[in-house]
Amino acid sequence: MRTIASCRCTRRHRSSHYFARCAWPSTSVSGRGPIAILITCPDARIVLVERLRWAHTLLAELNVFGCGPACEGAHELVAIDHDTATKEQQQ
Repeated sequence: MRTIASCRCTRRHRSSHYFARCAWPSTSVSGRGPIAILITCPDARIVLVERLRWAHTLLAELNVFGCGPACEGAHELVAIDHDTATKEQQQ
């Protein structure tokens, strides 16, 4: 699982949700938490979850059942570290 700690701007983001909206501007973001399930099938979207176990469970369901009729299996777990990005931007 890769970690993303920087987005497109220099603003301080209050939460992982706002950070994800900035890092992936053309995708819809739902949920909350520091772990993102990045779905890059034709309907790109991000689902945020709070626990790694939940993320693995949801990712397994997406890989088995698909995320929609045009699913290409392009699903990925990404850890969001917006606190590190905020600290780096302040220095």
